[in-house]
Amino acid sequence: MSLERKLKQALDENNQTELEIVFEEIYQSYYKLIYYIVIGIIKNNEDCEDIVNDVFLKAFNNLDKFDTNSSLKSWIVRIAKNESLNLYNQKKKQPITIDNQYINKEQSPNNKFIKLIEEFKSYLTEEELDILIFKINYDLKWKDIASYFNTTTNVVYKKYLNALKKLKQHYKRGDFDE
Repeated sequence: MSLERKLKQALDENNQTELEIVFEEIYQSYYKLIYYIVIGIIKNNEDCEDIVNDVFLKAFNNLDKFDTNSSLKSWIVRIAKNESLNLYNQKKKQPITIDNQYINKEQSPNNKFIKLIEEFKSYLTEEELDILIFKINYDLKWKDIASYFNTTTNVVYKKYLNALKKLKQHYKRGDFDE
């Protein structure tokens, strides 16, 4: 039974226990996708965790407003984008402060990852980079990635293969900094 049907049934029966069980499934199913969407907008791990939790809390508290004939995933993604953009716009209005932890990247635990991503940016498109991160780092399904980009799984898969091909070419030429 799909999550939408389970949710509709729990809402129709007004069964709070069943709603909580179904919502736990929803959380497990969409956590990675929502995390990636949020981090893509706000670019800050600490804020990201807070927003992701807020998204699911807001979704749970507003289940009565969910149209059970529409897509649950689209609804939660829309909440995530709205919450992220709200925080992004708030932070944009605030003066920028730089945490000393980020000034010295040599002390960062993700220093190698940061360097790789920065290097990948120089020869991959933003979309190719996003697809690689979605698939490799977050292990999302092709259909979920395609849904995010509003395209087909074949197109996303071809772009993924193209990005890997570009990476291989750069490795063969030795274009990576050590």
